[in-house]
Amino acid sequence: MVEGDPLPSFAPIVVDSDPAPGDTIPATAMITIKFSKTMASASIENAVTLSPAATISQFHWADDLKSVTLVFDPPLQAATEYVLTLSADITDVNNTPLDGNGDGVGGDDFTLQFYTLPSDLNGPVVVQSDPDIDNQTDNFPIDGVMTIVFNEALDPATVNNNTIQLFDDNGLMVTNYKLTSVREKAIVSVQTSSPLENDASYTLVFSSEISDTAGNTLESDISINFRTSDVYYQESIDIEKFMSLTNWEQPSYSGSTVGIVVPNTTFEMTGEAYLPSASSRQRNSARLRYEWAANASDYLIREYASGSGVKNVKFDTSYVLQCFVFGDGSKNKFRFSLREESGQGYPLEVSEWVTINWYGWKIIEWDLSDPNSVGTWLGNEILDGSQYYIDSFQLTHEDKESELIGKVFFDNLRIVKKASGSSAVKTEKPQLPNTLVLGQNYPNPFNPTTTISFSIPKKGLVQLMVFDVLGRHVATLINKNVESGNYQIPFNGSNLTSGIYIYRLRFNNKTYSRQMLLMK
Repeated sequence: MVEGDPLPSFAPIVVDSDPAPGDTIPATAMITIKFSKTMASASIENAVTLSPAATISQFHWADDLKSVTLVFDPPLQAATEYVLTLSADITDVNNTPLDGNGDGVGGDDFTLQFYTLPSDLNGPVVVQSDPDIDNQTDNFPIDGVMTIVFNEALDPATVNNNTIQLFDDNGLMVTNYKLTSVREKAIVSVQTSSPLENDASYTLVFSSEISDTAGNTLESDISINFRTSDVYYQESIDIEKFMSLTNWEQPSYSGSTVGIVVPNTTFEMTGEAYLPSASSRQRNSARLRYEWAANASDYLIREYASGSGVKNVKFDTSYVLQCFVFGDGSKNKFRFSLREESGQGYPLEVSEWVTINWYGWKIIEWDLSDPNSVGTWLGNEILDGSQYYIDSFQLTHEDKESELIGKVFFDNLRIVKKASGSSAVKTEKPQLPNTLVLGQNYPNPFNPTTTISFSIPKKGLVQLMVFDVLGRHVATLINKNVESGNYQIPFNGSNLTSGIYIYRLRFNNKTYSRQMLLMK
């Protein structure tokens, strides 16, 4: 290159799309395109076309201007084949045109073929839950994330603190929730700010007011009864909170990593998924995007922890190693790897593989005191060292049933010691919400008694009344000034006929209503 020549600017390419080529999506879905470079956002707005034609109402750009989400209004047509075209007129911030076909030379279009599903006339259906919706769970972790997975996208406006509620023996509890989408499924994650009591009963209720993006509601309320484990944490030490990735390398850094498509396999911070109980500054996690090479003979991702912030946390086999892992239902496999501090010829040991057959957050753990929990890799399959520290997270791909492309998330890597029985220290009671919450009555349907729960953030006049579907007053349950707090008000419908009734709460000049069903 002659001195003084400008540095070359490689043409931007499309590195990812949602949907992927050939995918089938709901007609109400949005489309996200991810570029290799920072783009000139203004260049795209008149350079995107669809066949058949569709109206793009909004372009939502990520902060780094490397990805854009297209919003359609009206929605796309149902049961239709589409071709989206990004014109070569699209440029990056250096005015270099798009390389649509990926040949290294800018100036050609990018096309994406996809399909839309037939019209949706059915409400969302639960396809997976933790705690189990069918069989009562009796050992739910005290700080676990309650996860309900639906078969389709939900309308975010219908997912809120009035439609998702958790009850203990004292009534309505304050919870936090997060709605995420993976593989065309909606994942609702629910968690309390403080750990639940150990060896205690709870009921998680999802209201039938929750709907999909087409307006179809749940067939009925969902109630999941469960009990927490009888263990609590005597000790808990954080290894990595994933506020940054300074302690971690990219997957391709390790020579042990094989069988991946390197540009599409990355470790990065994201706000796409986070623990619902996280504070506002901690609403992120580590995301491992992966793509396995289709014809590779071996598969392994060694996501290596190189930083002293992780390596300096040493522990022995009296601890249980834990991490919150957000699964993508891919049926790929995950395990931990540890390194002996002193090294005695077998410095690396691994846990047994865990199949990622779940969606959403789940605590994955390795009981280091269990000799049968050690997997096979480079060590002697015996935890015979005096101290250990984290070497890596590892993933593998083993059979045709597991997905080639996906993403998993990690948060709160830690070591704990457990104990059974009553906790020596009671957990703090969660803070009251800063807005009024009117709960769905429970049970519902009911005969003849039910309980109506509500929370108010400050002292004030509360009126709680019941009406029939014609608007006729049936009962006044409360009409007085009450202190801030959580309340449970019983209602007896023994003198009423079967049918739908409306209970209405008035507080601070605002009115809130819900329906309940009396079935005799």
